[in-house]
Amino acid sequence: MVIEAVPEDLEAKISVLGRLDRVTRKDCIIASNSSSYSSRELSSEVSGRYRLLNTLYYIPPENVCVELMSCGYTNPGIFDFLKGEMEQIGLLPMVAGNESQGMILPRIWVAMKRETLCMLQEGVAKSEDIDELFRDFFNAKKGPCEKMDEIGLDIIAAVERHYLTDAQERILGSDHLRWLEENHVNKGKLGKKTGEGLITKKIEEAKITREEKPPAQEV
Repeated sequence: MVIEAVPEDLEAKISVLGRLDRVTRKDCIIASNSSSYSSRELSSEVSGRYRLLNTLYYIPPENVCVELMSCGYTNPGIFDFLKGEMEQIGLLPMVAGNESQGMILPRIWVAMKRETLCMLQEGVAKSEDIDELFRDFFNAKKGPCEKMDEIGLDIIAAVERHYLTDAQERILGSDHLRWLEENHVNKGKLGKKTGEGLITKKIEEAKITREEKPPAQEV
């Protein structure tokens, strides 16, 4: 099995998958880790589409869920095989019942990202308040701002641009995406990997403040 995990660039992914199709054995499973492109969209240079599918892993590596989705031509036996192999190494595979742009979790996540960015762009809330509310309500370890910083804001912007069709842009607008690109991506503030993003710098500053704070005096 070989997994394509290049950035969310349609032409690059199609090219890489085509090369993998040409250089691998015909019984080698070819998977794409794309969260926004279906493997059907990426299959134009793959002659053996029976062995092509999406396998979406999540970061950080401690996350055990993996989404599997057919390209429309995937041999059904591949899913049973991969589920068995993945379960043996502690992963939790889930198969999408039908082809879906964004598969399962990313379809939920795309709405959360968009509304979070809209609130930041509109000045409705600060990133730390959004994340605190999210963690409290959902009993979550991280909020949407911290999660986007962890993924990388350049990747977030590329995925948002892919999802935003002309029709969606007319209905939903794209101010949130322009705000993200102008204030963060174009300035190199990409999140955790650069040390500054939507909330990363604030989290680090808060840690330093806590470490510098003297211990409480015993009474």
